[in-house]
Amino acid sequence: MTKLKEKKTLAELIAPYPGKWVVLDFEETKVFGVSKNLKTAIKQAEKNGVVIPSVIKSPENDLNGFTYGSIKTAFYNRLFSD
Repeated sequence: MTKLKEKKTLAELIAPYPGKWVVLDFEETKVFGVSKNLKTAIKQAEKNGVVIPSVIKSPENDLNGFTYGSIKTAFYNRLFSD
């Protein structure tokens, strides 16, 4: 009998890429592009076959203790801050 892999959380997926743009597939299960530049990350993802990407900016600090909601909130706060 084979074990099913446990789905990684968003925090686990983006943890290795602090302060970078991370492009995931639509279901947010796999990383397809990573860069400090948003356009470069999206181009990488397109080369890797992503049609409808999910894009997030990884927080610069350690992700320990972050949840999916807090990461999204941190991203939107950074995006819309003055």
